[in-house]
Amino acid sequence: MTNDQSIDRARLIEENDRLRKRLAVLDSAGRGEPPEPGPQMSPDFFEAIFETIPDGVMMTRAESGEIINVNAGFRRVFGYSKSDAIDRTTPELGLWSDVEDRRRLLSELGLHGSVEDFVTRLRTKSGQVVSVVISAAYIVRNEDRYILADIRDIDP
Repeated sequence: MTNDQSIDRARLIEENDRLRKRLAVLDSAGRGEPPEPGPQMSPDFFEAIFETIPDGVMMTRAESGEIINVNAGFRRVFGYSKSDAIDRTTPELGLWSDVEDRRRLLSELGLHGSVEDFVTRLRTKSGQVVSVVISAAYIVRNEDRYILADIRDIDP
């Protein structure tokens, strides 16, 4: 590994840790729990945090796979508006470059409840294929299960 690769890897690990902390806040907000420490977050505050995460973030219904929300980072990288994405599934959007990767990710998620640093390639609305790292977890709200996924574009 070259020195530049070591520096890039260290930077990615540091950014990933920072984003995991943000996702933990979103997870507790999604369950209706107050973040630690601090007061209960309002839905507007939750949405503001969701929108300002620089990576693509997508929330789907665990059972149907329907997308219920995507943030600005997702819209920027993949080219879909909220109305393009919401109420559709990732296979309907043609997001997965390799559908076997989707099956593997869902299998890992089912076994462990979360997945970290899953490297794959996804397709944008325009058809461009981008390399990404996905970290995802199940969250539960009002007895409904969702998948919250952080999707980082790792192409230079």
